[in-house]
Parts: sequence; C-alpha cells; structure tokens
Amino acid sequence: MGDQVIINLEHVSKSFDSAERQIPVLKDMSLSIYKGDFAIILGPSGSGKSTLLHTLLGLEAPTTGKVELLNQNIYENWDEDKRSEFRKRYIGMVYQQSNWIQSLSVIDNITFPLLLLGVDKDTARQRGMELLQNISMEKWADFSPSELSSGEQQKIALMRAIITDPDIIVADEPTGNLDYQSGEELMELLQMFNSKGKTVIMVTHDLAYIKYAKRTIKIFDGVIMGMFQRNIAQEEEAMRESKRKGSEESQQLEQGSRHIKVQDFKEEHIPEKYASLEEPTPNLLKRIFQFILTIVVCIFVVVINILIYILNLPLRLFRSHKLIKSIKVDMKYITDGILQGASFLIMLFFSIINITIRAILSIKILKYIGANQIQYIRKQISNGIKFIFDRKVSGKIGRETVINLSYSNLHAKKSRTFVTIGGIMIGVGMIVFLVSLGYGLQSLVISRVAKLGAIKEASVSIQTGSKLQINDNTLYKLKSIPNVTEVYPIISVVGKVIYNNSNSDMAVYGVTTGYLQSLSINPIKGNFFNNNNLTNKLPIETQQQSNQQGSSTTSNSTSGNQTGNGSLPFINVPSLSTPVQTPKTTLVSLLSSSNDTVVNQAMLTELGIPEQQAIGKTFQSSFIVTSNLLNNTNQSIQTKPITFKIVGILPGTSTPDIYVPFIDLRSIGITNYSQLEVVVNQANQLALVRKQIESYGYATTSVADTVSQINGVFNTLRIILALFGFIALIVAALGMLNTLTISLLERTREVGLMKALGMQSNEVMELFLTESMVMSVLGGILGIVFGYVIGKILSILLSIISISKGGGYINISTIPWSMIIVVIILSVIVGGITGIYPAARTRRISALNALRYE
Repeated sequence: MGDQVIINLEHVSKSFDSAERQIPVLKDMSLSIYKGDFAIILGPSGSGKSTLLHTLLGLEAPTTGKVELLNQNIYENWDEDKRSEFRKRYIGMVYQQSNWIQSLSVIDNITFPLLLLGVDKDTARQRGMELLQNISMEKWADFSPSELSSGEQQKIALMRAIITDPDIIVADEPTGNLDYQSGEELMELLQMFNSKGKTVIMVTHDLAYIKYAKRTIKIFDGVIMGMFQRNIAQEEEAMRESKRKGSEESQQLEQGSRHIKVQDFKEEHIPEKYASLEEPTPNLLKRIFQFILTIVVCIFVVVINILIYILNLPLRLFRSHKLIKSIKVDMKYITDGILQGASFLIMLFFSIINITIRAILSIKILKYIGANQIQYIRKQISNGIKFIFDRKVSGKIGRETVINLSYSNLHAKKSRTFVTIGGIMIGVGMIVFLVSLGYGLQSLVISRVAKLGAIKEASVSIQTGSKLQINDNTLYKLKSIPNVTEVYPIISVVGKVIYNNSNSDMAVYGVTTGYLQSLSINPIKGNFFNNNNLTNKLPIETQQQSNQQGSSTTSNSTSGNQTGNGSLPFINVPSLSTPVQTPKTTLVSLLSSSNDTVVNQAMLTELGIPEQQAIGKTFQSSFIVTSNLLNNTNQSIQTKPITFKIVGILPGTSTPDIYVPFIDLRSIGITNYSQLEVVVNQANQLALVRKQIESYGYATTSVADTVSQINGVFNTLRIILALFGFIALIVAALGMLNTLTISLLERTREVGLMKALGMQSNEVMELFLTESMVMSVLGGILGIVFGYVIGKILSILLSIISISKGGGYINISTIPWSMIIVVIILSVIVGGITGIYPAARTRRISALNALRYE
C-alpha cells in the first residue's frame, strides 16, 4: 500500500429531508484511503455505508464537508456531468444487482465504458474479448447478460468495471446475491486486481470477506466506529513460512485461484485517461471540408445577426457594449449547433442507407451477382462518411456509436418499434398518397387540355370594338418580336358541304401544314396535307349575283371551339344566322393548288361517312367569305363548289371541322385573317411575348391561361389533401411520443447506469433523440414508398377499366423530387419534436435516483 492519498473525506455529513425534519445518515466523517488500498466498509443494514459509497462516487452530494478524489474536490464547482466524466475516466463500479443495458450483449455491455471514451468498436471488442478469455467466458460474448447465472453476471460486471483501466474499483455489496463459491471467486478477482495496483473499495456486511481487505472500516449509525489495518509484512512472512512447509493452504495462496486463469491484462488498447478533451488535429481533407462549411455557416449567421441588429437597433443603442459579446457568443453557439446537427443528420441518413444495403446484400442469391464488390464499396463509403462527419473528441462517445446504440435499443423492442414506425409510415404515406394524387390529377387534366407544343403558343385576335385588322403586316410585325419562332395565319369561313345530295354548314379553316403539326396531335387515320404556301394569284373568274344571294340560312355549325379533344382552340367563324346588311356578293372560282383536306371525327359523323372508309372519300364544298376578311366592307364572296378529298382524320367529336390549305382560301381574294397563332421558343417566354402583342392593341389567348387556372385549383386541392394527411401524421406522432415516454420509464435504471458509468446528460439525451429520429426517418422513407405504391396500384386499377373501354393508361399519382425532400425534412422535424420531450427528461434524471427506480 502506497503513501499517496487517493480518497480524502473531511468532516462529511449527509442528511435527508423527511416531511419537516432532517434525518442524519452520515455524521462528521473523516477518512483517507491510499493508493493500492483494499478497503472494506463494514456495517449492518441502515448504517450509512451505501450512502458513504455514493458520496465517494460523486452520486450523492454531502450536506457538509469536503470530498476529494485524486486531489480533486468533486463537489466544489462541479456539476453532475463533470463528476460523470470523472467516474468514466478513473472509477470502475460493481453493484449488488447486476445493472445491464438490456438491449446489448455481454461483450457490448463490457465494452460500453470504452465506447464512452471514444474508442472505436473493433478495438473495444478486441479488449473485451481478452478480458472474457481471462475468466474463461469468451463463449458467452454474444449472449444476453440475463441468460447467465448471478455469479457469471458479477464476473462480467467486474470486467466492465476494469476495462478502462481505472485507478479505483468500487464494489457495492457485490456478493450479496451470490452463493459462497461464486462470492469467493469474485473476491479472488478483486484481490488479483488489487495486487496489480488498483485501489479497491468494497461495501459489505459479511464478516467472511474481511480476510481479503488491507483496511477494514467499521461504521454504525453514520459514524466510523473503528478502522483496522492489516500487517501485510507479517502475513507475507507467514505465507512464506507456510510455503516452506508445503502446506495445501500455501499452494492455493500462491496460485491465486482454482477457477481463474490469471493472465496479464493488456493495456495497449486502453485510451489515455488523462488525454485532453480538445479536438485532435484532423488531416488536410477534413480541415478543408470543415473550413468551407464553417465559412458558409458563419456568413449565414452574420447575415442573420445583422438583420436582428437592424430590427432591434433602437433597443441595442442603449447597450452596445453588450452587443458585441452577445454576437460572438451567439455566432459560436449557432455555428457549432448547425455543424453538429448537420453532421448528425448526414450520419443518420447514411447509417439508414448502410443498414438497408447490408440487409439486402445478406440475401444469399445476391452473392453470385457481385454482392461482395458492393459490400466493399459500401464499407469504403461508410468509412469515409464516418471519417468526415463523426465526432472525434478524446473521451467522447462517437455519433456512430450513439446511432448503433439506438438501433440496438429499438431492435430489443421489435414489436413496439415496428408498430411505431408503421404508424409514422401510414401517416407520411397518407400525405404522400393524397398530395401525389393532387399532382397526378393535375398532370392528367393538363395533359388532356394542352399538348406540349400548345404551352408555347398563343392565339392573336382582334379585340371587341377594335378597328385593327390582322393581315400580312401584322404577321411580319409579330414575327419580328424576340423569342417568337413561328407565326401561323388562320382564316375561318363557313363552308356549305354537299354530300349524297345533302347540304350542311360547317366551320372551315384555312391553315398551313406547319400549323397542323404545331397542334402536337397525330391523325388517327391518314396524314396531313402538305402545303405551307401563303400567297398565290388572285381568282380569274368573277360574276355578279343578286344581293339576295348574299344571305343564307342558318348554319349547322359555325364555331371552331374544341375542348378536350386536342383540336383547334377557339376561332371565331362568321355566322350567317344573323341578319346583315346586303353587301354585294361576288361569285368566284376557287383557284386551288390541292384538293386535299383534313377533317375531324364529328364531320364524318355529320355526313354519315364510316371512319374506316373515310380516307380517299370526296365531297363538294363552297365557301362564304364575309366582308371583315376583305378590304371592301360592302362586298362578300361566295365560291363555286369544288371537290375535296379526305387525306387525314383528326380526333374531335364535339363540332364538325374541316381544314383546307391556307392558300386555297387566300387565293379567292381574302386579305385579312381571322387570327394568328404565335409560337415562342420557350414556354417561360410566352407571357412576355403576349404582353408585347397586347400592347399593339390585339387580344391574346392561350392554353397557358387554362393551365394556370388548373394549377391554382389543384394547388388548393393539394393543400386540403395534405391537411387530411397531416391529421394521420399527428396521430402517429402522438403514438411515437407515447412509445418514447414508456420506453424512458422502462429504461430509467439503464439511464442511471449509463450516467453512473460516465455518460453525460447531453449524450443520454442525444441517444433518446436519435432513437426518435431513426423511427421517424425510417417511417418517413417507408411512408414515401407506401404512398407511391398505393398511388400506382390505384392507377393500375383505373387503367384496367380504361383500357377495357378503349382508353389508355391512366396515371393519377405523381411524386416530384421536391415533395420527397419536403417529406424527409418533415420526418426529421416530427422526430425532433416528438423526441425532444422524453430526451429532455433524461437530463433531469439523477443517476442515483434512476438506479433506485423500480
């Protein structure tokens, strides 16, 4: 036994409050224990020996007096976390009841104190296996501690106590629940460690164990009644004498134990206990990365502080000297918080991905298709992420360790974890499904309203009451506008169609092939005519007719308004149903370069032509051109009937339409157009082009207007659908909060154990918060998959019905990437909110009270 005082108590008293009185437990105790001592504190139950031990450990603050361990006053200006840090580095503990982290195996429980010191898992496991080999229990490494006998559990607890190579081993009634043989084995282990220089302090009420003590301290009713020191020199001399006589007793003393393999307990894997808590110097790559991230964060923080400063300038003018200090403190706090939080989330996401990939690659059949190579890449990426983002502070538990501990705790309660994650999955899945339904329906409706090309087009017409005309000058003027790629002229007239001795009035459009192609509608049968000419000779035959011929009967169809069938947008066709003045009507012959025409399905239905037989069919038609399309407002034109051949059929069943080459109508003397179709190079330029056209006095319309209205409606619909989903998510979040709260109550003793072993309050809080985040993020990711699958199943069912009725595939569920990102962020927020309450409660739990919790 050395002369160095390792524990010193001076006039220590401890009283507990009960009702309105104080009950003294320790009464003016003064005590010194030296380095290498084996001190047994002996006394009956209720004598205060456990309270004395807790006071020595920093778990129970004395009412008065001073407690020094290793020359450190552990209660003077020290909070619980600092005392916890001290225990972690210098003290190993063995309890009467074997306190375990139930979700961990034997080897993981043993190595837990090393993980708290920041030792990596592989190194800690190697050290733990060496200790198990020393006591011939390596085969129990991966078992649960509760599967072992009481004696075996106490041996494991002792290995946990000495794995960090502590200066002091404290044992609180370690043999109280053991049989005689197990108790003797445990005491021999303690004696062996004491012989290697460890200071051992043990509390017991069993007089049989005094033989192992170098110093016996007897207390009664909170007072030290006596202290007995063994004469080690005399005992050693007696042992040598006994050895010379060859007695059996001396042989046992020489061997140390009949049941224990006494080996050298290697220390090369033990971290330096007195190492600084400051961050070690990282390598160049990590320093560069951290520097860049810190600069970005600092700029952000500076901007925020400047804004806060400006908004609070009147108030801060009165305390400017405090402002500088507060900004410095705030910047450091916020910067550290953002860096730590970002690093933690990155590691959390990668750990989830890592575990998922590892589970997939564990399927045997994948080993034959390159799984080993993928495993290698996974490990390298995992090591890189850990290297950059894991917390590397001497004596501090790493983020990867905290995340792995949270996985172990969740895995220990599989059913509860699956139910909780399932609740989050359903809540998030409902949001994803309902919102994706809004996106999908929006996309479906827009695709029916407008094709891709129509989004870049606008129709130009004359405003009501305007005296402007649309002619060649207008066409070239609009074509010179920046970002305009094409301008297609359109002439709309009334056609008198003659087929099988029946007459019908229909809308006729003079258009170019380019315009038909710009509709992004393919003919259901046949092809477009091929004619893009805009000019030709004027007609060569005219004949005056009576003014009465200028009037006509009611038209069957005078409108070119098509919706939902991909045909032309609205085009005004001069109607002959309204009485007009009696301008002179000129009868002309159509100077046509081509007799080809394209019609829609409604036109075939009107004439009674079967769609399958329509291509190549002919019909006759004459055209009536009103004065608004001519230079002479007192003149109208009617053409002689001419034969047209159907070369293509477009979809459209609402109104019958006929499309003829633009030049056919232009050649009869038409100088003004009904409207123009303007095409821009980019859809986002359309609004600017339309604004410029309208500044010329023309009116514009576009499918983009309809799309904008649809977007507005569906934006509102998505918000409503998302609110329904949020209700499900709130219910799931409350369920997760309840799960975490119950888990905290069930693991209160574990919390106390972790704190007693040296885990600080913020680290325990981080552990519980991590569990919440893991469940929430996993639930969020599974919810995205769940919502996507439900949407696709519904789309398939509707598509089956649609295809059976002659339609096509219907996709009513669309999930944009932005929505996935928002859902993951939402999952993180839900995990943080639901986990912060039980995690914060762990900070307020006293280690000693938690160990006493039942």
